[in-house]
Amino acid sequence: MLPSFERELTLLHGIAKAETEATDPESRERARAARETALSGATEYFSGDGKAHEAIHELQRQKLGTMQRLKRELQAIQNGEALEAPKGTRHVTVQDGQLVWIREEPSRDRRGRHMLQRFATRVTLTDLLVDLEWGVEYALDPQVPKRLRKQYAVARARRDVETLTDRQLYAKALGDQRMDPLLKDAYRRSLADQENARVPDGILTEKLIASQFRKWCLDQPDLPILFERTDVHQDIEQKVDLCLRVNDWRRGVQVEPVEQVHHPLGVQITTNTTAEAQNSKHRQLDYARRRYRDEYDDIILMTVETNLAHHVRSWERAGKPPGGPLRFWKDEAQKETVFRGCVRQLLQQEESTRAWEEIKARA
Repeated sequence: MLPSFERELTLLHGIAKAETEATDPESRERARAARETALSGATEYFSGDGKAHEAIHELQRQKLGTMQRLKRELQAIQNGEALEAPKGTRHVTVQDGQLVWIREEPSRDRRGRHMLQRFATRVTLTDLLVDLEWGVEYALDPQVPKRLRKQYAVARARRDVETLTDRQLYAKALGDQRMDPLLKDAYRRSLADQENARVPDGILTEKLIASQFRKWCLDQPDLPILFERTDVHQDIEQKVDLCLRVNDWRRGVQVEPVEQVHHPLGVQITTNTTAEAQNSKHRQLDYARRRYRDEYDDIILMTVETNLAHHVRSWERAGKPPGGPLRFWKDEAQKETVFRGCVRQLLQQEESTRAWEEIKARA
């Protein structure tokens, strides 16, 4: 995300917080005046009537509401209470010391009467966290240890805030009259795909690979890599689908001076293997490396020769079982190729081999 836009969001967060906490006419007037001042300064990003800036402000209020919801949920969990579960949320409890998803399916008894049959499926916390990325949510009842319930609540709030941030980035891009028309069109098409649930196969492949790296890092916090989610600005403008860092704690590296910053490695993923497409991608990355050299150690291209989107469709046809589409990506040789290709400029070969052996041992 652009530093200038981050500063803008920080300002709007303070205004939204002041508006929410205003309890008397004087404080409400101060919050209103601060909001008007911020809106009048919207010309740094937008021209026109400031509707995009207004939308960004409203989304910031929603982000604040998400954090307030999290605060309430953490307190309720600490008190041993059940959380409100929206319709469609899956129920998770504990049986024989294991997390299980309880699902009910319509059936008939011996007399032909309608009934609900209950099934219990063993799950892990990582399964539930991965599912959040794919739009499947769970309600962990009070039988689940508080630590796990809190971890899930925090992850869910983080997912919601990240989604709202992406919406703010879309609003900024589409409301900025000075943005390059071709770049703005890329934002517009990306937003239309999301709103129409029409995600191209290439995007699903990118998402599946990012989800797999996140799962590896969740399952094994001592891996020599760290995974970072990318936002829509990184995807469209910086050509980065996946961010990875070296896990210095695992390597035993001493703490270095604060002023020395380790930037992430950016990875762009493509399934198009034609010479024309590869040349175009390399030109894009050459430009991105120069423009964003202060944000990334490097940006590399990872070509996946097989489209992985069919795993997502298999998962959907199977009723979206816990663990996301990763449950259907079973080609370990292909996973190893993807892993080594993405970390090739982050880890030395021996270190990459050890890391993969650890991942295989855990699988």
